[in-house]
Amino acid sequence: MNKNKRESTAFMKKVKETNKQGLLFDKLETLQVNLGNICNQTCSHCHIGAGPKGDHIMDEARIEDVMLFLTNNPNLILDITGGEPSMHPQIDRLINFARGITKKIMIRTNLTALVDDKYKHLPEIYKQNKVEIVASMPCFSQENVDYQRGNGTFEKSILALQNLNKIKYGKNENLNLHLVYNPNSAMLPPEQKQLEKDYKRVLQKNYGIVFNNLFTMVNVPLGRFAAFLKKENQYDRYIQILKDNYNPATLDNIMCKNLISVDWKGNVYNCDFNQISNQPIINADSGVVNIRNFNQKDLKKQPIETHEHCFACTAGHGSSCTGSLD
Repeated sequence: MNKNKRESTAFMKKVKETNKQGLLFDKLETLQVNLGNICNQTCSHCHIGAGPKGDHIMDEARIEDVMLFLTNNPNLILDITGGEPSMHPQIDRLINFARGITKKIMIRTNLTALVDDKYKHLPEIYKQNKVEIVASMPCFSQENVDYQRGNGTFEKSILALQNLNKIKYGKNENLNLHLVYNPNSAMLPPEQKQLEKDYKRVLQKNYGIVFNNLFTMVNVPLGRFAAFLKKENQYDRYIQILKDNYNPATLDNIMCKNLISVDWKGNVYNCDFNQISNQPIINADSGVVNIRNFNQKDLKKQPIETHEHCFACTAGHGSSCTGSLD
């Protein structure tokens, strides 16, 4: 599964200043599945432009391809994302199937879907299958959350977290509840551990909410966030911030070395962000690799597809789907 030759990116040139080999795939540990762009919100930072009118939704045949891959590659971490994956019609089936053959199941949610009558049964299904919940909560301030995600979002998010606490999420060692912070402007997130302390103090004091960890994520300049930056004439400035704060210490733990991302059509990428920049993994015949024909052994020690947006993962303390890297 040799890569087609693409022009070396500015990011890869920077990487090679400290690592002549560049950035190579190591060992597959996480299968990240993007179920599509259907969502009940239209967040300003969303890199895939998800919303209620989303029409890129993984069909039943592709779900079955994913399940077959998990069967043939047991003990992986299954990381389910979107859009809002709780809204996918096959979510129950995928989770129930994956429970016995995966090392761990994670689902990324915006929280507000979980208080909708149509989906409020899902937390119990997640509990039964010990699904780890990674919930977007961009601030503990109502003003900031509603500004980024729409009026009423904060109140619904608090209710969803309180409901999750009621069924022991964040309280039981087998029911992990993590929150995700990302800035609402062209800036890097603060240090993760200190911000986590602030989140825990405020949410516990004001709403009685407890959770396990806070993940801080750098906004990636793609999709709606890129459009916002360009509208505000901040795009070039933000890219320069990412480049100026490049941290080579993050490379050891960068997620694309141990993760592949599958889009709604089953095509395979080095990360979820490469889906948006149309950079799939390419095989020896210059064809796009699909989950149906992907063999992780063929990818070992192969170069990772990179672009300018990759600076977001290595800026400051770094950024991954599980928070800071350094």
